[in-house]
Amino acid sequence: MILAAGPQTAPTGYPGYANSFPSTADEQIFSVSFGSMTNAQTESCTTNYTNYTATIPAVTAVAGASYPFTVVTNECDGATYYANGLSIYIDWNRDGDWADVGEQVYTSNGTSAATGVSPGGDNVRSGTITIPANAAAGVTKMRV
Repeated sequence: MILAAGPQTAPTGYPGYANSFPSTADEQIFSVSFGSMTNAQTESCTTNYTNYTATIPAVTAVAGASYPFTVVTNECDGATYYANGLSIYIDWNRDGDWADVGEQVYTSNGTSAATGVSPGGDNVRSGTITIPANAAAGVTKMRV
């Protein structure tokens, strides 16, 4: 995400922001949209975690404005459908982590599960994220 003007390189650091995790099965994120950005992937249980920083254009956002988001998850290896929660983090102060107050911008109220194969049985979560007035200008990262 790009907040108006400011540095055009993302901060570095981000503890826990590994290039892959060992799981190759079960629930996966099929798509994320935020403002004008949409990242929809075809899941095959082999992609695991992916960092799309270099391949998905950043959303240009304005402090104080609100932007809709949608996250679609489902089983990538067929039934059994497990319940899961979801959180979204945005590094508003560009300090290389998601640990500061207010950077966990969405957390599901409970767990839910997909109900069948995609797209009809997708587990869809959506809402609105408001950019804080004091968010640091420049490129930053979002984690789902």
